[in-house]
Amino acid sequence: MHLNQLKVLILESNRFFEAIPKSFGKLNLLEVLDLRNNSLSGEVPVRLKNCTALRILDLSENLLSGEVPSWIGYMFGLSVLILRQNQFFGNLPLEICHLSYIQVLDLSLNNISGSIPSCLYNFTYLSGRVDLPGANHNVTASQRINFNMTFNSGNASHGPQSLLFCMSPYFIREVNIHAYLVWKGNTQEYWKILALLEIIDLSSNQLTGTVPDEISLLANLQSLNLSRNHLTRPIPPKLGQLKKLESLDLSRNQFFGEIPTSFSELDFLSVLDLSYNNLSGKIPPGTQLQGFNETSYMGNPLLCGLPLENKCSEDETPVSHHNGGDARDQDDNILSTYISIGLGFATGFGGACGILLFKKSWRYAYFRFLSHLYDRIMVIIVVYVTQPMRRLGT
Repeated sequence: MHLNQLKVLILESNRFFEAIPKSFGKLNLLEVLDLRNNSLSGEVPVRLKNCTALRILDLSENLLSGEVPSWIGYMFGLSVLILRQNQFFGNLPLEICHLSYIQVLDLSLNNISGSIPSCLYNFTYLSGRVDLPGANHNVTASQRINFNMTFNSGNASHGPQSLLFCMSPYFIREVNIHAYLVWKGNTQEYWKILALLEIIDLSSNQLTGTVPDEISLLANLQSLNLSRNHLTRPIPPKLGQLKKLESLDLSRNQFFGEIPTSFSELDFLSVLDLSYNNLSGKIPPGTQLQGFNETSYMGNPLLCGLPLENKCSEDETPVSHHNGGDARDQDDNILSTYISIGLGFATGFGGACGILLFKKSWRYAYFRFLSHLYDRIMVIIVVYVTQPMRRLGT
């Protein structure tokens, strides 16, 4: 087997341990190196920087340690870099910003510290720019990442024209280059559509500081996961410019302030997790943000508005106060009615007495009327009372 012709080396899900062999650095034509899910330890050998043709490097789920190598930034053709679930520490090297063709960057589940480099806008492919100096613009994403190789039999390909060596329990005759990625909160295996994914995952590290505004320039980004770090300050409103974003996870950090209203313009967003921060204020209205489950916002006691049960003060209806006001209004109406009746009676009675007091002819006529009325009533009484009594006596 001529190793100098090897382009794809897949050794995932075995029981390899100790360090990555330095001899791998001699594979100058290697385009895919997959060592996922082993027990490899130590640092990534410096000689791997000689593999300048690498397009996919997957070292995830091992015991590798040390700082993320700065020389990785000079593998200019690298499209997929997965170092998830190792023991890398230290700051992210600024050289990583030289990966102009990067589409999938997964450094999650390590101990990486420091701040997120603001130079990530140099990820030219993710930003949608094509002004790569010296780049081959005829190379498409599917040509850079997707490989489809067919073999007749066996768990390895041999012979002088060999391009691939695969020793994996998942080997099948038709080999598609694949990767395990966290997408929308779930770890999934991706095959042919790997070339279509555009992901940055820096979750579960020790990152501090804030989210740089420059990330908003990565217009093609589909998934951004910065959860489980120590990031702080308000969430940058410019993240709302990532119009193609489908998944955003900023949970379990120390963000404070309000949720940017620009998030309501992320039309493709189907997964959102802002839980367990120090966010406050009202969740921006609209079906885009208020349509998520309340678990997307839990752990922020100062947040209010739908879908949370915590009502905002401007939205609350003062039920008890309103009912009390109605009762008081009703009492006031009854009181005013009685006052009106009393005033009407007093006015009428006072007016009649005043006329009788000051107008003598009316006073005489009034008392004459009362006297005649009295005499008439007495006559009626005598007639209708004495006649039955006489009949009973006879």
